[in-house]
This record gives sequence, C-alpha cells and structure tokens, in this order.
Amino acid sequence: MVIGYILTVLGILGSVFTVNYMSHDRYTYSAPLTSHETMVFAIFIVFAVMAAAGIITIIFSIVKKKNQDTLNRITNLNESGKRQHVCQTCGLNLTEGTTICPKCRKKVY
Repeated sequence: MVIGYILTVLGILGSVFTVNYMSHDRYTYSAPLTSHETMVFAIFIVFAVMAAAGIITIIFSIVKKKNQDTLNRITNLNESGKRQHVCQTCGLNLTEGTTICPKCRKKVY
C-alpha cells in the first residue's frame, strides 16, 4: 500500500508541475507539435499513468485486506460457532495462548 501512496503522490505532483510548466512555456502546444511539445506531453502522460497505477494499487490493497479479514473471521470459528483467537472487545486476530489483547489491553479468555 505504501508503494501505491508513493506512486500516487509522485504522479499527481509530476502532473501538476508539468501542467504548470506547459502554461508558462513559450510554446503554443497546438498542431503541429514540435519535438519539445511532444516530449512534455509524453512526460505528462507518464505522470498521469503513474498516479492512476498508484490509486489502483491502493484500492487493490484495501480490497485484499478486507477479504483477508473476512476469511480470518470465518476460519477462527470453533465447533460451536464461537470465534476463537479473536479479541471479543476490538476484534483483533490473536495468536494462540495470548492472555491480554495488544491493541485494547483487555483480558482475553
């Protein structure tokens, strides 16, 4: 997820700086394009794709974590249907033998 944040920030910052450069540049950015104008457009597209890839990475990470948490809740049921190895107060998944929840500091039974 950290990579997604880095890609998003770099992509957005690069896109903003590129658009700012284009607005203060002496070129017109209208057809026919010069090689300099084409290069600036290409750089803008690279930054925009980088931002989009970062956003997609963040969304994928969130969905994956949510699905993993759901699977953990299902697999942490004992024979009677009660949750085991899960803090009853905050819902944190615990390792076997834990007596105090590291998140909320409540005693685990």
